Amino acid sequence: MLPQEDWIMFMGDDHAFPPNLALKLLALMYRDDLDIIAPVCFKRDFPPTPVLYKYGEMKPGVDLSKYAYDENEDKVLYPLNLNAFPDGGLIEVDGAGSAGMIVRRRVLEALEPPWFRLGVGHWGEDLDFCRRAQQAGFKIHADLDMSLGHIINTVIWPERTDTHEWGCQYDHGNKGGFFLTL
Repeated sequence: MLPQEDWIMFMGDDHAFPPNLALKLLALMYRDDLDIIAPVCFKRDFPPTPVLYKYGEMKPGVDLSKYAYDENEDKVLYPLNLNAFPDGGLIEVDGAGSAGMIVRRRVLEALEPPWFRLGVGHWGEDLDFCRRAQQAGFKIHADLDMSLGHIINTVIWPERTDTHEWGCQYDHGNKGGFFLTL
């Protein structure tokens, strides 16, 4: 970042970005003086799982190899249930994938580099970054009205139906696609 720049956006090379994503996220970031903001995006799994997370208590029988967790506080980062937010909007989360994430300079200046560390247990570099940002007093927000696609052998787009139910549009380009309600 140049000295006069206040933010940076991370763009994964296996994602499809709508043209207005950065402008809409930045408008919210500056309107509400946010530290970190991310759009809705799904993992490359089936059924689709959002890469937006909230801490929850350890549930009996949970396979910890599939989740990021804090042993000291006995809490787990669970994927957000998007259907709990039928109206979308801006929400605070505890973790987010970094594709499409916008981070203010003040966050990077407060954290010790490297900002994205590899090999940090089950956290992954983006969730570890979010955890360290929270520990430094910063907040992470998600704009549930903005989404980006994750490219697999198709592009998956988080979308809501007319009845505000969350689902996933599988876009196969010129071969058509389908919509899966979560």
